[in-house]
Amino acid sequence: MAENEAIIAVMMNERVTSVSELAKALYEQSRYGEIKEEKIQYSLVEALYLLEKGKLVLKDLRDKDIVFDKVLKKAIKLEPNFWVRYIAYRDMRNRGYIVKTALKFGADFRIYDRGVKPGDDHAKWILYPVHESSALTWYEFAAKNRVAHSTKKKLLLGIVDDENDITYYVCSWTRPWIKIKEEKTVTEYIKEYFEAHPNEEIEHGKVVDYVFKFIPKARDPWRAIRKLYQEGWLIQVRKGVYKRILGYQGHNILSPFPSEVKEEIFKRDNYRCVVCGNGLHNGYEICADHIKPQAKGGQSILENGQTLCREHNLMKKRYGTTDFLKKYCKTMIERAKENRDVKTENLFNDILEVLKKYKL
Repeated sequence: MAENEAIIAVMMNERVTSVSELAKALYEQSRYGEIKEEKIQYSLVEALYLLEKGKLVLKDLRDKDIVFDKVLKKAIKLEPNFWVRYIAYRDMRNRGYIVKTALKFGADFRIYDRGVKPGDDHAKWILYPVHESSALTWYEFAAKNRVAHSTKKKLLLGIVDDENDITYYVCSWTRPWIKIKEEKTVTEYIKEYFEAHPNEEIEHGKVVDYVFKFIPKARDPWRAIRKLYQEGWLIQVRKGVYKRILGYQGHNILSPFPSEVKEEIFKRDNYRCVVCGNGLHNGYEICADHIKPQAKGGQSILENGQTLCREHNLMKKRYGTTDFLKKYCKTMIERAKENRDVKTENLFNDILEVLKKYKL
């Protein structure tokens, strides 16, 4: 399949199908979709991924293009946890693994080892993606582990954070009388290095090299350093350079809005999304969002909070504040054109011009 070629697919309700020869070729190559009645049928998560990668053009029954955000919005309405599942699916596909649904195993996805296709061999893992704020009881965790064990697969938990990064944990059964060697974590090695060099301005690359000496396959030590800064344990001197002052504990910028502050934000905004006006009154889930992101120093206070619906909260996280504003303006311009609302169209065109003027 050439890079500039795209599969033409049709979406009807939540079904996405294609009769394209390109779709069949991609199925043979990487197992995207399933063959049903001489068509390739895609799940919404597969269609969204191929759409984002530019490998698929999606049409409705009137032959009009369907864009990424419209598919995402529909998917989230059908399944509130869809975005978390999509982050995990996208990450695994980007790493070169074949990912298929695992409903019959009571899981979200089956993951096949690199170079292995469904039908050639069994899946190696079953994957449960969850958001870091989700609660999982020991009973639920044990049930998932039993399913993996009974199907002779490894259990993989994918923990998705608010920045759409994902960390994987492989879980397996062990006997309590087997002594497990205790090893330090990535964060513990990072702390060890900084505490051995107090008050020094240290480039993160040196710390990462130190971690790799002990854990050659350590995952995202850069992210662990950044998190220690966000939690107030490290001081950021400049980008990529940190230092540790013994006994220092700064403000934890990762702390969420306290429940009373969150309620004040909702109350001030009349429990409605500040972008689209949807909210509790018409059945939409709402979120308390940081206007200035925590990663950039934004605090969890009333003045830095705003109410967003789940859709616009996800869009902001995906695109960033400025890109989100641009995308929203373009959406409103399209709607204004459809309704022949020249005044609204001109308003949002003016906003885009201001962003362009100040090179935002």
